[in-house]
Amino acid sequence: MTNRPTKKSEKIIVGSILIAFAVGLFVKEQYLQSAILIVILFILPRLDDIKKFTLDIKKGFGVEFEPPKEKIEQDIRENKKSINKRNFVVFKDIEERVLRHIQPKIGSLMKRQIHYVFGDPGNVEFSYTPDATIQTENELIFVEVKYISRPEYVNQITNNGIKQLQLVLQKLGPSAGKKLVAKLVLASDFFIDISKYKLLADIELVYFQL
Repeated sequence: MTNRPTKKSEKIIVGSILIAFAVGLFVKEQYLQSAILIVILFILPRLDDIKKFTLDIKKGFGVEFEPPKEKIEQDIRENKKSINKRNFVVFKDIEERVLRHIQPKIGSLMKRQIHYVFGDPGNVEFSYTPDATIQTENELIFVEVKYISRPEYVNQITNNGIKQLQLVLQKLGPSAGKKLVAKLVLASDFFIDISKYKLLADIELVYFQL
């Protein structure tokens, strides 16, 4: 009796097939088709997390992943709520709503779910996935959205978010290639006074009224 292949082994098999076809198409000078297969190969490890995949002759490839499950669960725990399907959907929808509102006001391209790492490929020392990334001519901006459900959680969630972003800037800043800055967006149904928090020059605190 044989065991059913795991998802990991299935992806390895599919990856091997994609490499073989990509090489074959490249040899036959079918460069576009070969490039498409290479792109699919790179996103294969996160295939289950893909939210949207687009192909445009002029703009190229675009892949949007679902928000990391761990980050949403962390936000739920910070609000002292149970991790269940309903709360997961609520927190995820709030994040999407905030980013949709922010994007038109930015004036620069916003990308979602880009994973940043510090260290060698085989020895990753630090990793971080912002809720969104904005690139301007001189800056790389990380956007972190924090939903706060009750007034008594404001200080703890805000301070934790600031500490997290300070660590991110410290670890990733030297190798960013541009000035690295961060926006911490606090979203809530009630007013939050952000003026009382002391921040580093490269961290901006933003209040968003739901």
